[in-house]
Amino acid sequence: MSNEFRYVVAMAALLCVARANAQGEFPPPLAAEYEVTFTLPNGEEFTRRGHISRSASGKMRQDAGLGAMITDLQSGTVTMLVGERNEAHVFTIPEELRTRPVLGPNSRVPPTVEPFEETTIDGRRIAKTLIMGDQGETQEVWTATDLGVVTYARFQANGATTTQELRNLTEGEPDPQLFEIPNGYTVVEQPSRFDSLNSRVRPTAELHFGEGTRIVPQQPTPVDP
Repeated sequence: MSNEFRYVVAMAALLCVARANAQGEFPPPLAAEYEVTFTLPNGEEFTRRGHISRSASGKMRQDAGLGAMITDLQSGTVTMLVGERNEAHVFTIPEELRTRPVLGPNSRVPPTVEPFEETTIDGRRIAKTLIMGDQGETQEVWTATDLGVVTYARFQANGATTTQELRNLTEGEPDPQLFEIPNGYTVVEQPSRFDSLNSRVRPTAELHFGEGTRIVPQQPTPVDP
């Protein structure tokens, strides 16, 4: 399994993963196409496209062309499907990443994200935030408030830019077979590597920000009639 594949599906997951709330509820089911564009400091640019499906029971699948990743929030597993070898690599999510963080004075996650702009895009309410870090890094996030999904995100740091976008978003329950390991695949249990992933990539779907960041509202955007 290539490192590029792992990175693409991990970044795509940031657009769509949302954890259960305190009542155990999950966001509405949906399907969408996604596009991730990487711009390196030397100006070189490459784009990866794929498809995302999310079930009402908290399962999500990302297809990236080179394979697929299935995330199951109830069982706490992430499964990488490697089609070229008919293998399913199963990772277990650490317990602390399966539940929403407790907010409070000692939390690294702000209890509210204010102020932020709300606008309407394609008939859907969108909340926009711009986060600026101490080292000059910026993170722009657009969230569809009704679906609890990040539809657009742009990260800039160290001269590099990553832009992620959902397109052709549709609501409705996907085919349940999409979230199952295909027949004939060999299951390979893998040690968890989510601690290292979590330290490198911030999960924008829940806006986990490090200490010392400041949140700046976007400039007003006209609301569609």
